[in-house]
Amino acid sequence: MSEVHAQTQAFELDFNPVSFPSQFLPGWYGNEVRNSSSRIFQGKDHGVNQSHALAVQPISTFNGELIVRLSVSEFTAPKIQFLAKSSKNGNGSRAAEVYSSWSNSLNENFLTPQVLGSLVEFPNEEQEFRLFEIHIPDQFQGSDLLYFKLEVRYGTGAGTSARWFMDDFVFGDIAEDTVPPTVQMVRGFSENEIQMLFSEAIDPVFSIIQLNYKLDGQEPELVRLDNDSLAILTFSNPLAHGKEINLHISQIPELSVDTVYLSGPNTLKLELKSAATKSIEYGLNLSSILDCAGNGLETPIATVILPASPLGGDVVINELLFNPQSGRPKFVELYNRSSNYLEIGGLQLGNLDANGLPGQLKKISESGFIFPPQSYLAITTDTILLQQDFPKSSNGNFLQVSTLPSYPISGGTVVLLSEEQELLEEFSFDEEMHHPLLRDPKGVSLERISINVPSNLKSNWHSASGLEDYGTPGKKNSNSFTGEFESQLITISPEVFDPEGNNGNTLTVISYELDQPGWVGAFEIYDVGGRIAKVLDRNAILGNSGMYNWSGTDDSGRKVRPGYYVLLVELFDLQGEVIRFRKTMVVATQF
Repeated sequence: MSEVHAQTQAFELDFNPVSFPSQFLPGWYGNEVRNSSSRIFQGKDHGVNQSHALAVQPISTFNGELIVRLSVSEFTAPKIQFLAKSSKNGNGSRAAEVYSSWSNSLNENFLTPQVLGSLVEFPNEEQEFRLFEIHIPDQFQGSDLLYFKLEVRYGTGAGTSARWFMDDFVFGDIAEDTVPPTVQMVRGFSENEIQMLFSEAIDPVFSIIQLNYKLDGQEPELVRLDNDSLAILTFSNPLAHGKEINLHISQIPELSVDTVYLSGPNTLKLELKSAATKSIEYGLNLSSILDCAGNGLETPIATVILPASPLGGDVVINELLFNPQSGRPKFVELYNRSSNYLEIGGLQLGNLDANGLPGQLKKISESGFIFPPQSYLAITTDTILLQQDFPKSSNGNFLQVSTLPSYPISGGTVVLLSEEQELLEEFSFDEEMHHPLLRDPKGVSLERISINVPSNLKSNWHSASGLEDYGTPGKKNSNSFTGEFESQLITISPEVFDPEGNNGNTLTVISYELDQPGWVGAFEIYDVGGRIAKVLDRNAILGNSGMYNWSGTDDSGRKVRPGYYVLLVELFDLQGEVIRFRKTMVVATQF
């Protein structure tokens, strides 16, 4: 804990729903403050320990702006500290991008905004609060009054953007505390609960992780903070009266080594006293390890992970290059969509033989391979050549194998099997799946657009973008769509695209989400003159959700003119109800 002489804001007072230049809290200004859960608002129960927080929801038509008035003259060496996190909003892939800037005037002359952390510091996912610290720029040192500005912007990507939260804002003289907390009191709180009092406020995130506590080797079922320094541990079994017990507290999971064996000339085998937890990173500290010449290890700490076994749907086929440039390698890319480290060495890649059965099966790795969560892996026969062919992906994740199954230029099927040879996924491909405006498909990979849409749907695959070397081995696809589905019946993402790939996406994805299956639908695209440009589908029997893509070509395969186009969707149900939608999109070009 730090000792603070400061100007603070915990956001517990109700916000006044007024916008700039009025103050919604004393010394705080916002460009659009509301009572609802949109724009800038009070996130009730979303702060630390279910307190209140400040929340900002950027959307395509709104970026949040916050300005704080700071009285600098009251302090000796002031700085800003606050807690911030992002929270998942819908299923889009957009981060909330946060920028900070300074001025000595409320209305003008703010410095060039600086990004807080990175552009992906606050992705569209559930995070824990983290501490951020910002110092006053040199040119404003000695000022009596300053204004600090935060901008929460609608990030790049597809679909919805993350929601951003701030709590416990502090500006002033903050003396850093380097003394660790101590346990001042431990007592039985009920028949299966223990109350622990610490000497100071403790970290609200790590302190409630059950792995940090052991009572005679037993982890608590629940840990909660009653206030910032009082923890209550709940156990599944009642505590015995009058019995002496050992309580162990740690800040990270710990493993104790029982026995060490020399299992080979350069291999040590470690046996643990207790089982490791799967998908947890453990630090292995090695000391006094010397070679025969007496040289010690340069890096004595290693990371140890016990991986989980992949379940159906954890690992998917994500990209394929089946027609490389002459003499260059092919590749198959996999994606780990789970939140676990997975052991995939036993998985097998193959194709389908003349009888439609899996053939030419190749194990991914005989020695095992740990696949990190939410990551990509390009499997190829020559990693160096592949990195040369796709230099923008040279920092991706690659695995070199001796051979791949046959994936002919004329088309075929990629199959992914479990170690027990159960079919996990298959993908049938051919050159007709490439972009219709692509002159030569040689050296161009097919990318999966959405991991949440079946791999056997042809509209879920598209040529990689020329802006990304026509392939993205080992990293996120250039045409990936993660915005499904946003609790809207029909969504278009992106609404502006360039079929020739000079300005980003070469296609747009039209997705639908219905309340029940059995609807019949028609999806047609018209130009501004009311002429039909493309029929995506007619009389289609629709499921609960699905998607189409449009590459900017008409029904004859010709590129349409740049400009505005209208998507007309007509939905019919079995009771005769008809719903019509009209949505606008833009075909862009380079001038």
